[in-house]
Amino acid sequence: MRERVFTRLDGTEPASLTAGFDWAWDIEDPAHAPRDGWVLKYALRGPGSLDLTATDSGTTHEIRVPASASAALPAGSYRWIRYAERGLARVRLGEGRVTIEPDFLALTDGRSHAERALEAINAKLEGRLSKDVEEFQIDGKQVRRIPIPELWKLKARYEDLVRQEQGGAQGFFSSVEVEFVQPY
Repeated sequence: MRERVFTRLDGTEPASLTAGFDWAWDIEDPAHAPRDGWVLKYALRGPGSLDLTATDSGTTHEIRVPASASAALPAGSYRWIRYAERGLARVRLGEGRVTIEPDFLALTDGRSHAERALEAINAKLEGRLSKDVEEFQIDGKQVRRIPIPELWKLKARYEDLVRQEQGGAQGFFSSVEVEFVQPY
């Protein structure tokens, strides 16, 4: 499967790519055209690194990254620079950020951190954690040692995070505690 992103003349590179898939986009830059001897290159730096060299297709620079190369990149936020070389000359043409999404096909657990943490908090509150997962960390705190009121706060926070990830409303007013009292 190929993620195909074609770049416009204004130099808009992809904002997001998925590891483990083929990537393809084209750059047209009349000032640094392949026919004039320019070779377009990219450097990606983040949790991993990747250097790319475009191929010449006459007037267009074609960037092609096979799935095997993209699969080697850890997911995360990367900075990139685009530059052209001709002989000893090197010209910086652009820079930006791209998010590399994880290869979903390689995941064994497709849940996010927030979903896993919420499940562990619920299990702790319900007293059903098995011994092998009785201790775990959330935000650097051992859950086994977190007081129950603080666990309830963490639960609400992680419910909001999961809701946000799933495209739902944020939670300032998402849950309201109500107490009914007998009037005098």
